[in-house]
Amino acid sequence: MSLPAVSGGGLTGGQAADASSKQRKPHHVAIISAASAAVGSSAAYWLAGASNRSKEVELEIEVFEREGYIGGRSKVVFPHNSKAFQLVKLGASIFVAANKDLIRPAQEFGLTLTAPGGELGGANITEDGFSQADEARVVARYGLDSITHTQDLTQDMLNHYLVLYNITTPDWKDVARISAFLNLTWLTSQTTEAYLLPQGIGEKYIVEMLEGDTRVNYAQQFVQRSGAQVHLNTEVKSLTKLSKQWLLTTSDETPYFFDSIILAVPFHLSNITPPHPFHTPIPPQPYVHLHVILFTTSSSMPKYSYFHLKNASAPVTVLTTSEGVVHGGPKPEFNSLMYQGPLSAPFRGCEEHVVKLFSEWEVGDE
Repeated sequence: MSLPAVSGGGLTGGQAADASSKQRKPHHVAIISAASAAVGSSAAYWLAGASNRSKEVELEIEVFEREGYIGGRSKVVFPHNSKAFQLVKLGASIFVAANKDLIRPAQEFGLTLTAPGGELGGANITEDGFSQADEARVVARYGLDSITHTQDLTQDMLNHYLVLYNITTPDWKDVARISAFLNLTWLTSQTTEAYLLPQGIGEKYIVEMLEGDTRVNYAQQFVQRSGAQVHLNTEVKSLTKLSKQWLLTTSDETPYFFDSIILAVPFHLSNITPPHPFHTPIPPQPYVHLHVILFTTSSSMPKYSYFHLKNASAPVTVLTTSEGVVHGGPKPEFNSLMYQGPLSAPFRGCEEHVVKLFSEWEVGDE
């Protein structure tokens, strides 16, 4: 995909000349979004950009969001619910050059990019506290071959996925079709471990590093710059196909008419009632319920006794694996624990640290 930067939803400069050729009635598009994802806001942004460049099609876009905020991969909170402290992000934890969906908008929005730390072996370890001494210990434990081979495989896989951004890539209706096009279908018939071991990657590195990393891997400016009309706290309840348009009805019974509908939310989580069964039923999609817990603590590190460590120190970044479960053990109490850094200012005279915890279930204050 190679689209020029878009400064907004309006027409300026050379774009105004193109508008004169858009004689037909604007195509009215509704985007039903989800606050937990950036699909809807991203669609609004890129459609607005395409409309601005087109000499034939003009789009009018409206975004419906049942929550009170625009969906995106990142949400911010303030420690102790006070804006006296610097905000902390809940999402967009993995920000690397290969993630074009994050890098490109950041560049187009004029955001300043900084390097928080190093990347090691494709595991996306970018915490400030990951020092050269830590890297040396990783190499000593897992071997350099496991790390370099993982980097090579990661780049090879990225090269496959980058084809998706090519304008010659065909449309697809399901994962099976695009997997076949990318020549990746053979990967779905084996486990990750079965794939990685013959590539020279050690079992210990697979279990302790790669599995642990995948257990935690899962933009409001998109909408603002698209110029789309936004309906917050507005839930779409039903869609009705008319002869030439769609009738969209919200929870307050307000009717809207559109030429096209983009359902940017999992259908089975949308509470939308269709007028009749679809020709092809939409299968339910399994989702992982992952909780992101942010808290502050006066402790500069976790309790070493919790991890059964003999010395009086514990790591500030902990990734867990399911290896113990395979052998009949209990599930880990959390997926990952990462110290984000010190609080921007003392709280009640005490220096605190911000900690992010990923877990498959809710975690209490205790």
